[in-house]
Amino acid sequence: MTVSLLMPTEDLEIESLAINDKVIHVILFFVLAYLILNAITEKIELKYVSLAVICASLFGICIEYLQDELNTGRYFDYFDIIANIIG
Repeated sequence: MTVSLLMPTEDLEIESLAINDKVIHVILFFVLAYLILNAITEKIELKYVSLAVICASLFGICIEYLQDELNTGRYFDYFDIIANIIG
């Protein structure tokens, strides 16, 4: 997931993904939060769900900053962060 979110975009045709970009972010980070929750505990309690959401959200924010700093053809986008948090 990290590699795919940080890889250069020069050779990719992302125009076809422009509409679905935010949906992809929501799905990826929903799965990430679920996997974190599953790794933490088998119980579904608010404190564990909150911890998983916070961890996934912080990871998404870090990825966005790295996209901006690494100059791989990707750019920082607040709407991507929002989509990551929704996921």
